[in-house]
Amino acid sequence: MASDDVELLKCLADQAALDIVRLLLLEGPARQRDIAARLELSAVAVSRALANLERAGIVQCEGSRSPYELTFDEGVHSLVAAASDLSDFILRDKSERAKQRADELRKARMSGRQQRDWGGLE
Repeated sequence: MASDDVELLKCLADQAALDIVRLLLLEGPARQRDIAARLELSAVAVSRALANLERAGIVQCEGSRSPYELTFDEGVHSLVAAASDLSDFILRDKSERAKQRADELRKARMSGRQQRDWGGLE
């Protein structure tokens, strides 16, 4: 794997960077402060993510007041889309597992209460 590919994958492993790419894909070019406001991220987090995205060749900005825009080719676009889909899948899976675990704990508590409550009736 080329070092550029490694840099790209490391960059996309950051949720803030992935959210920024997703935002720019959906809404087009945006300034740093607008990205921070739209994603409800700190200026530091957005600045760090944008710097990493620039190093990876995913975004570019012509000047300090210019908007950031995506710069990658079709192959990278596919990779970013796949990473975004994978991220969504993982988050949904974690959420579903957390709900299942909560249901199991709730049922276990209810079962324990019923046994205590019914224990004197036997």
